[in-house]
Amino acid sequence: MILMGGTESCEHATLLLIQNSSRIKYMPQSLIKLKGAVNAVIAIQRMRILKNNWEKFKNIKKSIQQQNQQRHHNKND
Repeated sequence: MILMGGTESCEHATLLLIQNSSRIKYMPQSLIKLKGAVNAVIAIQRMRILKNNWEKFKNIKKSIQQQNQQRHHNKND
């Protein structure tokens, strides 16, 4: 979902999931534990994706800086 619509749509879907789970008045304890585990997995996956995106953009920034340094160096020669 994140790859198709970005982090905004993923965030919206997660908020809807949390909102819908709070509407149920009575849940067995096992279902509460399952929903908690599912929400934890979703959070971990989102953190991994955000970390990967951060690393990707960090590498792009580094590459652009290296290209700019090479251009500056070539102009001075």
